[in-house]
Amino acid sequence: MYVVANRIYVRRAFAAPFEQAFAAHADDGEGVPGMIRNLVLRPDNPDEQPYIVMTFWESLEAFRAWTQSESFRRAHAGMAHAPRDMYWRQNQLEIYEVIQDTGGL
Repeated sequence: MYVVANRIYVRRAFAAPFEQAFAAHADDGEGVPGMIRNLVLRPDNPDEQPYIVMTFWESLEAFRAWTQSESFRRAHAGMAHAPRDMYWRQNQLEIYEVIQDTGGL
């Protein structure tokens, strides 16, 4: 299993529209081959911490295939038109292979 974490640095003033954009596309991940789970984590202090979007995948190949799909383009279409000052830092994409899981996902 793989976990992909996207750290997105959103200014506090844009937190509500950012969250609304994610809510509007909540169903886009349903039925994506290889996707196990999707979490959106809200920071306690958005001026110092990023939102973290975590997706769980059966394989790295499944994640990469999704990034080339129409579902991916739909899910990210709204963010392409976001105001430039919405973010206070460039996002960071991190990919991890799970080597131990005691939570039973």
